[in-house]
Order: sequence, then C-alpha cells, then structure tokens
Amino acid sequence: MEFRNTRRALAGFGAAVTLLADFSGTAQASSTAPYIGYGYSTSGPGVKCAQIFANRYGGYSGHIREDGRYGSETQAAIKQFQARASRAPYNYPLSVDGVVGRQSGAAMLRIARDDHDLEPWIYDTCVHHLPS
Repeated sequence: MEFRNTRRALAGFGAAVTLLADFSGTAQASSTAPYIGYGYSTSGPGVKCAQIFANRYGGYSGHIREDGRYGSETQAAIKQFQARASRAPYNYPLSVDGVVGRQSGAAMLRIARDDHDLEPWIYDTCVHHLPS
C-alpha cells in the first residue's frame, strides 16, 4: 500500500513539474519553421510575423501590409530590417538579402523579446513561425 501511495505522489509531482515547465519561462524558438522569401515560404503566419517585425523594427520608409503574403514590398522591408539590425545598437551580422532565415528570424525574435511595448501574444505566436 505504501509503495502505491509513493508512486501516486511521484506521478502527481511529475505532472505538476510538467505543467509548470509548459506555462513558465519564455517560448522556445523554432528550428523547423520554413525560411521566408522568394524561393522559400511566401505566405502564411511566418510571413505575417516577419512583416510585423519589419514594420516595427526595420525603419522602412513605408508601412507594408501585414497580410501574410510575401511580395516586393515585404522583401524591401525585410532588407531594410536586416541592414538596420546589422548596425548599432543591435549589431547582428545579417545578410541583406530579403530572406528571413535562421539568423534574421533569431534577430527579429531577440529584438521583439526585449520590446516591452509589444503585445506578448505577438511574440508568443511568432516564436513558433519564424526560423531561428
């Protein structure tokens, strides 16, 4: 009887630890999200996240639509983001090619993570859709 109670207590403890791990800390970056750009993914939630972050952090002269469709304006905005993120204060060494790969996606997520004015749900959603 004592063995069964100990086993139940350990199972309950394990479940509590699992729940705590699931709902605490920061979201994990995605190593399986597709690259974004011509020759890669050109529609969907990852593109929309890249558009949101390019608008917010890229210093692009115009505001691009955040519609989840990759086109020439999105490409230009991502290139602007990559160029800006390569300089101070960020200093991320990015290729300015308009493709959101692992380095550009990680830079977008790092910058967004430190943005205290960004709605948390945006980061929590985009962390799963941007390559990093």
